[in-house]
Parts: sequence; C-alpha cells; structure tokens
Amino acid sequence: MKRGTKFKDLLRGLLPKEVIDRIPRSFYIVGDIALIALDEDIARSHGKVVAQAIMQLHPSVKAVFARGPRYGVERVPKLIHLGGERRTTTIHREYGIRMLVDVEKTYFNPALSEEHRRVAETVRNGYRVADLFTGVGPFALHAAKNSFCYVLASDINIDAVKLLQRSIGMNKLRGLVEPIHADSIGLLRSRSLMSRFDVVIMNLPHEAYKYVADALEIARRGGLVHVYVVARSEDEAASLVSEHAGASARYRILEIRRAIDYAPRKYVFRVTIERV
Repeated sequence: MKRGTKFKDLLRGLLPKEVIDRIPRSFYIVGDIALIALDEDIARSHGKVVAQAIMQLHPSVKAVFARGPRYGVERVPKLIHLGGERRTTTIHREYGIRMLVDVEKTYFNPALSEEHRRVAETVRNGYRVADLFTGVGPFALHAAKNSFCYVLASDINIDAVKLLQRSIGMNKLRGLVEPIHADSIGLLRSRSLMSRFDVVIMNLPHEAYKYVADALEIARRGGLVHVYVVARSEDEAASLVSEHAGASARYRILEIRRAIDYAPRKYVFRVTIERV
C-alpha cells in the first residue's frame, strides 16, 4: 500500500462509483473497533469490502461495524457487523487513560478527546465535580487522573456505569470517582445534590442547556458549568444557554468553543459559564 493512500482509494475498482460516493471519507476508531456511518442497504450489500479496506488501512483494527443514528435517552446506535471479530467491547486509550467501552450499549465519541482533556484542566486539587450524563466516564477519568478531586459521575445507562466502575480500577487515579446509576436530570431537579460543586459538566448536547439553571443551583460561587449545545453558531449557542439560565443565580459566559462538527452547518459547542 502506497504512503498517503486514503480509505476511498482502496474501494476504487471494487465498488461502483455511485456506491463509493455514498460512503463517508472518515470513520471513528474506538480502541480496536472501527465505526462507520453507512446506509443500511450499503452495509448489507457492500459491508465486507468496506471492512476489509478499513482493516487494510488500519491493521490495529480488529472489528468493523456500520453505525446508524443514535437513539433513545442513552444515545446508543444501531450497529451492523461488517467484518473482523464479532465483539463490541474494547479498551480505548486517551492521553494515558484506559477506558472500557461497549460501542453497542453505550455512547462514546473519540472525537471529543481534546475536550475531555481541556475540561479536566479546569479541575484543581480539592475540587468537587459533578459529571452529569457521564456515559463511560471520559470527563470523570480525565479529571481524577490529573487532580486530587472528587467526581460524582451519574448516568441513566446502567451498562455505561458498570463499564466506568471497571475503568476506574484500570487506571492510577489521583482523585476519587463515584459512579452513580441515576437519571442526571432527576438528580438536578430533586435537589438531592445539596453540596456545592466547583465544576459541573453536562454533555448532552440536545437537552443539557434546558437545565443550566438547575446546574447553577448546585455550583458554588466562582464555580464553572460546562454545557454542550448543538447550534449553528456561537451566538446561537450562547442564546440557548442564556434563555434557560434563569434569574436564580448570577453568571457570566467565559468561553464558547466549537468542539466537533455535528451535521452540515451545525456544530457541538461547549459553553463555559461561571457562577458569580
């Protein structure tokens, strides 16, 4: 294989041009599992060729799946096995952290690796962190790896919580992570989180902005709330957060950062606000 060979180069001559045009140029690699967004008809009829091309380009990949849209509150995708091993669990490595991920039962996006690191850098020794909608716990693990902190990590997906529990034992952490199987929205609105937090993380882009006022209620003065939002622009992201922040706590927006692309002309932004 020539240096600089691209994924679609390997498909030319093996699949019709009209099929290749419908196949995306990129795909996710989680641990040693590749996930590519394919329409079901292509996955069923040409999936084996696609899988072989991916594994030829990335010899470390041992399993390939087509992923459909994410569905449900747990944000898990429908998968179709294309090639390689028939397993969905893997160990993903990110900045020295090992995370156990089941790509079929849990949500995980490796494109957010830089976000996991950046947000963890806002956590200091002695901080209390609420990582709501934690999933398999990338934010929680990064924070506890870097700092002597306490992280309450909650998620409604019991499979994600169990994987996080196992990942904690796979890493040398400075801080303490407490995984909790719970509806994070319910936790916020029940006011059962009576202690104040120095950092609140809410990575549920289509919904989290609706609960910014609740997050500010559990943040101490000077504390940060990191909320992820799907929007077309920084201004739209700021407006969504401001509209739902309410008047119960004073705050200011410190940073708006585009995290990842979501769809044509739509992006996931991180809006960081400080309670003042």
